[in-house]
Amino acid sequence: MIAALLSVAGVVLGIAVVAVGHGLLTVFVSVRLNLEGFSGPMIGVVVAAHSVGFLVGCLVAGRIIARLGAIKSFASYGALMTAATLAFALQVDIAFWSGLRFLTGFAVAGFFVIAEGWLNIATPNALRGRVFGVYMITNKIAHGGGQLLLAVADPMGLVHFMISAVCFAFCFLPVAAVRGEAPSTEGAKSMNPAELWRASPVAVIACLVAGFNNTSVVGLGPVYAARIGLGTGEIALFAAALQFGNVLLQYPLGRLSDVGDRRRALLVAAGGTTLFAFLLALWPTPSLAWLALFSALYGGLSFTFYPIALAHAADRVTPEQMVATTSGLMLVWGTGSMIGPIISASVMERFGPGALFGAVATVTAGLVLFTFGRMKRRPPAEGRLG
Repeated sequence: MIAALLSVAGVVLGIAVVAVGHGLLTVFVSVRLNLEGFSGPMIGVVVAAHSVGFLVGCLVAGRIIARLGAIKSFASYGALMTAATLAFALQVDIAFWSGLRFLTGFAVAGFFVIAEGWLNIATPNALRGRVFGVYMITNKIAHGGGQLLLAVADPMGLVHFMISAVCFAFCFLPVAAVRGEAPSTEGAKSMNPAELWRASPVAVIACLVAGFNNTSVVGLGPVYAARIGLGTGEIALFAAALQFGNVLLQYPLGRLSDVGDRRRALLVAAGGTTLFAFLLALWPTPSLAWLALFSALYGGLSFTFYPIALAHAADRVTPEQMVATTSGLMLVWGTGSMIGPIISASVMERFGPGALFGAVATVTAGLVLFTFGRMKRRPPAEGRLG
């Protein structure tokens, strides 16, 4: 296990540096626009531009990486992120900032396709779930640390742009320090949606549900918490509990996925998510202690769908298809992340705040049934019998 982690330590640390900068930039852009007096819908346009850029980045990342290779592509995305971040300081304008957020979304997609494709290629099947668990935990801690940097200076100044830009400029250093060669992308093959579905329909559906759930709860969870009567400090505790549970359970579930059929680990995570989401949906005013507990368990289980699905898909494709598989599943995740908040916000308006978790529970129950059905119809990937 230690050897496997050391072999990918450079790219994991590089992405962690990206996560610090991006965590700060994401929260700072919204805060700064609000302080500048822009309306909620106008700020939403800037936020949406990042998602659109992310989807476009997923579509073209495979071709860029195949042409330039992993390390040169990583450096190119770092340069793009640095330039775009510095450009925010030129003028405060919704159209201009939307264009810049499109570019940052495009680059972030490329970073993640490189990193997760690298991990899939370089990690043995028997350790992939645990390595992805460490990778996800590192990202979450780094992203949260970046958000805390919002407090270091006045958000009406330029310091936050500078800090983020420094992170993006330096993210390449751990990757460049990797001993030996990066996983080769020579001979990398593209995959159309039908091929991706044939390779692993469970991974496709799990990534779609992960995008739907995670973005809905992270984005609308504070609204749910406020509407059930929580104060600002209690809302912060609710949000922190989601992330704490994720950090706590990511590695154990990754380890479980490394033992036998990974779909069993996905069933455990999805079944538990469905249970705790239904409890949150049906309990109109839980006490703060119960809410924090259920939120931590929900976050710890739901946020593992994506890495387990990615590891499961990697078991069923060739090394030449790893990059295309990663970018394809990220695109599916991004699609779920765009439709999830729209549907969840609509049902919340119609049925009340608990409907957020009702929508999540319903969608996740569908994943449980689909995964169980696929396990009956298709045997585990070779070497995953347990």
